Amino acid sequence: MLRPLYAYAGWDERAGESFNLPLTRALLLRLMARFGDSEVRAEATRRYARFTADPASVSPNLREALLRIVAMQGDAATFDRFLAMLRASRDNLEREQLSHVITSFEDPALVERALAFALGPDALSGQGAWLVDDIANWHPDAAWHYALAHQDRMPADSETQLMFMPMIAEHAHKPQRAAELMAYARRRIPRSDWHTSEEAALEIAARARVASQIVPKIDAWLDKHPL
Repeated sequence: MLRPLYAYAGWDERAGESFNLPLTRALLLRLMARFGDSEVRAEATRRYARFTADPASVSPNLREALLRIVAMQGDAATFDRFLAMLRASRDNLEREQLSHVITSFEDPALVERALAFALGPDALSGQGAWLVDDIANWHPDAAWHYALAHQDRMPADSETQLMFMPMIAEHAHKPQRAAELMAYARRRIPRSDWHTSEEAALEIAARARVASQIVPKIDAWLDKHPL
């Protein structure tokens, strides 16, 4: 379904294109790579090889998307390379960008390393919760269980503490996550602040209904109407 837009947007910026197409292009390429598109993943690998020799070969608008796609396919050596780049940088905007690149790995062992990074000393101050949330987009179970097991690394300010676990939990589409979240709230969050967890539990329930009732119908329709 995304291929017609990909055929139009491509990888390279063109003179006179609309101001929002670079943002659309970056998101499109990331999504196609995440969905496993082999052409986009292979092209990212090719462009990354050129980028390592000449960083100026990649448009600033496309840099994060390219590195994220490389990370999706990356191994431990790739993880180490990006972490070294982040540690060597003195530019906070670049460090923030590389932080989100590090959250993009798909290998389960590297997802765990990314979670440790997010709540560790290398992440920018105040970014930890948002980086874990970034990981939870695609790895909701890993992010939830890591956060549960490392409560001592949770953000220290009280407002973020109240939001942190509900924010991570609501990416799930399993009914039991809603129950787990409310059990956590009863143990760790004042009763007067349960509303954030209750809203997240409703979101999880809605996601679970879509996953169990709507997605099978979409799959069946697509099977009967191949693109």
